[in-house]
Amino acid sequence: MLSTVGLIALALRLLNTQALLEDPLFYNPLGGNVPYLEMAERIAGGDWAPDGAFTVNSPLYAYLVALVFKIWGVGSLYAVRLLGAVADAGTCVLVALLAARHFGVVAGWAAGLLLAVYGPAIFFAGELAPVPFTLLLLTAGVALVDGGTRMRTFLLAGLVLGLATGMRPNLLIAGLLALGVPWARGLPSAQRLMGALALGLVLGVAPVTLMNAAGSGGFTLLTLSGGHNLYIGHNPRAEAQYALPSDLDGDVFESMRVLAEEVEGRPFTPGEVSGYYGRRAIAYALSHPVQEVKLTVRRALLLLNDFEATTYASLDYQRHYSPLLRWTPTFAWLFALSAPGMLIARDRRRWHLWIPLVSAAVTVLSFFYIARLRVVMVPALAIFAGAAVARGWTLAQTRSWGSLTRGAALAAVGFGIASLPLLTADTSNDWNKAGGTLRLMGRYDDAESALGRARIANPNNPSTYMNLAALYRQTGRAPEASEAEAQARALMSGTADDMAGFREGVQGR
Repeated sequence: MLSTVGLIALALRLLNTQALLEDPLFYNPLGGNVPYLEMAERIAGGDWAPDGAFTVNSPLYAYLVALVFKIWGVGSLYAVRLLGAVADAGTCVLVALLAARHFGVVAGWAAGLLLAVYGPAIFFAGELAPVPFTLLLLTAGVALVDGGTRMRTFLLAGLVLGLATGMRPNLLIAGLLALGVPWARGLPSAQRLMGALALGLVLGVAPVTLMNAAGSGGFTLLTLSGGHNLYIGHNPRAEAQYALPSDLDGDVFESMRVLAEEVEGRPFTPGEVSGYYGRRAIAYALSHPVQEVKLTVRRALLLLNDFEATTYASLDYQRHYSPLLRWTPTFAWLFALSAPGMLIARDRRRWHLWIPLVSAAVTVLSFFYIARLRVVMVPALAIFAGAAVARGWTLAQTRSWGSLTRGAALAAVGFGIASLPLLTADTSNDWNKAGGTLRLMGRYDDAESALGRARIANPNNPSTYMNLAALYRQTGRAPEASEAEAQARALMSGTADDMAGFREGVQGR
């Protein structure tokens, strides 16, 4: 079972990666992935210590990419994507193993195959992002505490969960939750096992903490990005999903440092910037309780919504190049199947199976909804969905139609909740980036077609018109270039309100 699940998962991810070779952004990544790749190049070149404490959200990911660059050569993006596919296939195997342990072989097959064919997982596995490695480490940590009874097993589990925080700092929540597993499972010597897990967690977090100390001379547990992210979710222009004024796009940490210095009229150290924004976020949240309640409710709904809100790359955009992504199941289907399974898995001794779900929920509700934060819960949902399928199979065999109908009704409710039209896809950013890349490659007709798609997706994106203006000038169409520039200026003037509202919270208004 496990080898079959792993091979199917890997094959689907490799097929998707192969299809994306047609995407002009495949070898020309833009946006938030670029700082990791640039950092990986420096590390591969011998610059192992950071220049100051880490400001990126996933510091260990850059070191993993650097290792790939060291083995296959700098810029080996295809190899990085292949490694992500292998890692995600490993997560599918672990999910099948956990489901089979708790709910039987049918559940193992169902959980593993559901995650193997799950569209967003295939999408993230092919991205230049830490998601597949984060999920593998998190699920491995859960699998270790699931079957372990010895101190060394819990020590290893803590170590693995600690390393997961280097890929996604908010997973420190998962490590802390795991401390309660020996008690929940009723294991003998629970306190000693908790101590072993805590020690492992410290050892897993330590590499990032020590590199921060080497780079800055001070103490930073993981990264300096916490205060910035908290303020993005709690300010006068905050939305339930990730939202940042376009003036601050690019190097967000640096842009927000400059803004803080402009407001306060003095220079800030990186550590001061994070604390500054963290305090502003808490102060704003406490002084606007009604707005915060509304945002929390909407974030809870988005946490369970079918829409995948992304920033670095778009699932909806990649569906243009990958037929596989157009036909694979989305979140609504996985959540629908998992809803009745959650009732089956509510036993205290299975508490650890809920750790990914609880970690994702706490993070999204505390900060903002974005797909790469929500995806942490997907392995748990796949396990619960496997449990539901196994129970449904048993009920069908025993002709327990009443119980089967109630389970199906609950699944239908879950599908309905996930299908609420809360957000809509906007692929203009991706098509705009693709158009700019194609223009620089000299493929002018393809560039104009991509920018035309960007304009259709969102007619109010000023970046599209700036790229069109550059394309028109490069192809000798000066009147059209002037018109596109005028449209861009008019649209950019409309972004001033967003920036003003963001600044108001910084100024404490």
